[in-house]
Amino acid sequence: METAKKIYLGVISLAAALAVIFSLKLNVIEGIARNTDTRNTIKEPMGNTVPVAASGESQVTTTAEAFPEDNTFPSSSYRLADVSELKDTGYLRLINLKYKTDVVDPKYLKKTVNQLHEVREDIYDKLVDFMEGASYYGYDAFINSSFRSLKTQEELYNEAEDSTKNWVAKPGESEHHTGLAVDLIALSETTGDEALSEATYSWLESNCGDYGFILRYIEGKENITGIDYEFWHFRYTGLPHSVYMMDRGLVMEEYIDILHNNKFLDIPYGNDTYRVYAVKASEGKIPVPINDSYSVSSDNTGYWVVTQKLNSSGENDEESKEEIKQDQNSDDQGTESEETDSANEDSGETQE
Repeated sequence: METAKKIYLGVISLAAALAVIFSLKLNVIEGIARNTDTRNTIKEPMGNTVPVAASGESQVTTTAEAFPEDNTFPSSSYRLADVSELKDTGYLRLINLKYKTDVVDPKYLKKTVNQLHEVREDIYDKLVDFMEGASYYGYDAFINSSFRSLKTQEELYNEAEDSTKNWVAKPGESEHHTGLAVDLIALSETTGDEALSEATYSWLESNCGDYGFILRYIEGKENITGIDYEFWHFRYTGLPHSVYMMDRGLVMEEYIDILHNNKFLDIPYGNDTYRVYAVKASEGKIPVPINDSYSVSSDNTGYWVVTQKLNSSGENDEESKEEIKQDQNSDDQGTESEETDSANEDSGETQE
């Protein structure tokens, strides 16, 4: 971790640190923006991860799992839905050297209060909850990089030195194009408190799953992801997927493979149980629950992943039938202003 940390932190500019000190109380500022008291509205980690102590250490237990043998979708419980009618969240879209991505349509992005970064609007509050949770336990962090256009990614890739090439994705291969990924840096890095910084990163990694995020590039999985270990890069996948992966030390490639090779995956979390299954569309249709609430995400490999909340007897989780579009031409649109790229450059963005 030390080598990665030194190289990574070496690209953080003084301007970024100063900007952070000015606006970095993101956890507090965002709470005020939503008219909430941050201390009274902390989303405590639940389910399988015990909140960490001041030392930054955590206790994690393994979630039980089951693979029901019946792979049928009885008409009493499931219906065939046209995928064009479903909202594709894209939360489980696999992006790597093999499976590339377009750029999310800028209309789905929301700027942070300091105007330096953008993330998808539907995960904005979830990211704030994650950072507020860290701050509640004394681990303040700030966003060093978020959404990137193809143009910005190309510039970063072309400017990367040999020592950082393994942390830089080519344009079209970066999760930052989706608006679902952020790079988080411990605020204590600006003061040189190494012990607190280590504790902060430990807390973020140990607890991110409970907020719907995963540490995307885990140490020891470089041969699978194609990217070197990045302790700063967090990707939103949503629950229960994030907890399942983080509890087991899995990367997305491994998780998607598990879903492809098993009929169902039942994942208990808190008081709920989720059934997750991956299917290929047949004549443009996939089976979805009739009564239970659910969400759907394409996985970018030809499968659709359905996340069913068992015995929920609620309405479909989909708030809208509109798919979160990935726009190949977003670089050519005026919606992504030059000031965003300029602000990102000034903030000392990192490069994966």
